[in-house]
Amino acid sequence: EIARNISSGYSEFGIAIKGKYLSDFRDLQFTFLFQDEYYLYVGRKSPLWNETSVTCEQVCQQRYIAFRDEFRRENGGLTDVFGQDPCPNIVFRTDDLDSMKQMIAREDYVAFFPKFMAAGDFYLEQQLIRQIPVEDRDMTFEVGYLESRKYRLSALDKAVVDALKQTVIRLLE
Repeated sequence: EIARNISSGYSEFGIAIKGKYLSDFRDLQFTFLFQDEYYLYVGRKSPLWNETSVTCEQVCQQRYIAFRDEFRRENGGLTDVFGQDPCPNIVFRTDDLDSMKQMIAREDYVAFFPKFMAAGDFYLEQQLIRQIPVEDRDMTFEVGYLESRKYRLSALDKAVVDALKQTVIRLLE
């Protein structure tokens, strides 16, 4: 959706996860900002709560909450990581990240969230949920910004992108 909006000129730029879907948009330029890694979020009621790591097979056996259209179509992130392999046992979908975390904390649902982007998360800090790494698959991905090669960024948009780059650099130091 972000790529389509930028390609059509509806949006000037956007933050996105790099993925195979970008090959459909030859008019877009992806600029790397940082790398992150997906971790499985589990709550106390999950049978995986005490695990130090999990396998993809274990994940596929859990009741999974999917964010929007993940695992439905090629959109980067998790769909690229899992490829054609069996995907998790999706019990429902939502577009509300806080609701997902509440449900994981209260029940035995699981979901993937990025490790770096989850820094300072209330649910993690209160130990209502925990992050577990996946041991049998590379769960890393790149985050960057997309801009059109057809349309130039305005001076204000360039300033926003520069401020974003500086913020990421400071956070990673």
